[in-house]
Amino acid sequence: MREPKEGFMLTNPIYKGGQKTCGQFDLVKCTELKTFSFLDYLTFGYSMVRDMFFKDFSTVLNFAFAIDFSDAVVTEDRQAQIDFANNVEFVIRSIGETLANYTRTDSFLAYGFGARIPPLYRESHEFCLNLETDPICVGVEGVVAAFRSTYMKAKPCTSAHFAHIIYHLAKSAQNATTRSDHNRPQYYILNIITRGAIDDVKETVQAAIFASKSPISIIFTG
Repeated sequence: MREPKEGFMLTNPIYKGGQKTCGQFDLVKCTELKTFSFLDYLTFGYSMVRDMFFKDFSTVLNFAFAIDFSDAVVTEDRQAQIDFANNVEFVIRSIGETLANYTRTDSFLAYGFGARIPPLYRESHEFCLNLETDPICVGVEGVVAAFRSTYMKAKPCTSAHFAHIIYHLAKSAQNATTRSDHNRPQYYILNIITRGAIDDVKETVQAAIFASKSPISIIFTG
């Protein structure tokens, strides 16, 4: 934090030479906020992020899928449902099989939103894809299996709210950074798979701004 002792004199350029003083700007307080990119985390690890020495500087990458179950026009068309499921599975495999090469445990975080889920079938915009309390799925096929099972049980909502899941993962990324019980930096990559419009645009923008201060990248696939 810096506290300048002197203010900044303001001049009006329309006057000759721009020398006429029209006020003074005083900067009461200035706080420098360090933010780091995905490349920074991969390159420098905590030696840069926390100014501390750790035995292992390698960054742990955490990959997450968030699948949009909503449908603006809920349809009973069986073929349309099959096509949607096939498209989602194709995306999961295409992206997941590539990312799996960069994971240490072959595990993925998997979530869903925009659906009414059992047993009470209440509308939810943030739930574990496997409908359990732990979002971790083992391997790409584990994510696919969780999606298939939930897709058969869940009922789609007519709207999709993205902010909840973005806030959740951003907070997880922040908590992973501030915890002192590990010696490697953590970075999250969230892939949101959607087929419709964002119904909470304002809230999603605010969530993205909040996430910009966290070690997380967000990818939209649709």
